[in-house]
Amino acid sequence: MRENENDLSKLPINVTPRFYCNSEHSYIIVGSLGGLGLEFSQWLIGRKCHKLILSSSRGIKNQYQAFKIKYFKSFGVEVVVSTSNILIEAGCEQLIKTAITLGPVGEIFNFAAVIRDAEFENHTIEDFNKSLAPKALATKFLHRLSLKYCPKLKYFVGYSSVMYGRGYSGLPAKVIQWGPFGDVGLLADVELNQRKKLNFESPMQSLRSFLEQHDILLRHPEPIVACTVAVKKHTKSDTKKSFIDMLMEILNIEDRNSISMSSTFSQLGIDSLAGIEMQQMIEKEYNTNFGPNELRSLTIAELEAKINANINQQNRFFQTIEENISKN
Repeated sequence: MRENENDLSKLPINVTPRFYCNSEHSYIIVGSLGGLGLEFSQWLIGRKCHKLILSSSRGIKNQYQAFKIKYFKSFGVEVVVSTSNILIEAGCEQLIKTAITLGPVGEIFNFAAVIRDAEFENHTIEDFNKSLAPKALATKFLHRLSLKYCPKLKYFVGYSSVMYGRGYSGLPAKVIQWGPFGDVGLLADVELNQRKKLNFESPMQSLRSFLEQHDILLRHPEPIVACTVAVKKHTKSDTKKSFIDMLMEILNIEDRNSISMSSTFSQLGIDSLAGIEMQQMIEKEYNTNFGPNELRSLTIAELEAKINANINQQNRFFQTIEENISKN
């Protein structure tokens, strides 16, 4: 509130509009009975959603899922669990038609994910297709059918890892890339087990933080947005850490002697995803490039030697430039 509405010094007033559902519309959530899908469903109910269609190929499989659905219904929300096969177009059509019986489809959210993680040389076409189908095929079918059956569709949202994704403008679609969650989701338990095994800590986002960001993400004009906890960045004025110090910090290791210099990343238990992050960090911090195979095959001692040799070469190069400048 301003005492004088013509006081320009108090303008502009920056606000972030909150996202709210239309109580007459139905909301489709694909991959809805996983940890993140259920929590997002509850968030939608808190934003005035009254009609939920929860898509899950396996249906209700445990007591927690049954409890959550009963809890949703206690608020007077209409909840339908659909087991239609979203990997085929007919199944997606059945899903949308089920939603229409409750009300015009207002939004579609695709949380579906199948993880078949493996190094490239060990990957199979079958595993690739299993991972691709719920993301690519289901999204393609739902997009095509939503143009036909959902004239009031406001948001069509897909979710992916923050590591991937390119998008097309001009469509009522959005991809939200997320980082690792510390609360729920497919990676939560995996990350926990890895941290116990490796004593490894990585930035984890809370579920509450992720949901609150939807007020901004859903209204953002770009089709591809990301929401993750940023790794602490070092400014140029920071003293550059040695590779071993950086490795100890990432793995949360206090005793340098506990690192075997003859070990490779694979022997340290660093998986393919963490290996990619390590590759990018080495490139950023030390301006040194390693291919994925090279990074996995070299020992820690060999990596350190190559990084130090590259740093020394860069230092000599810049020193030569400075000497030439001073002479001229």
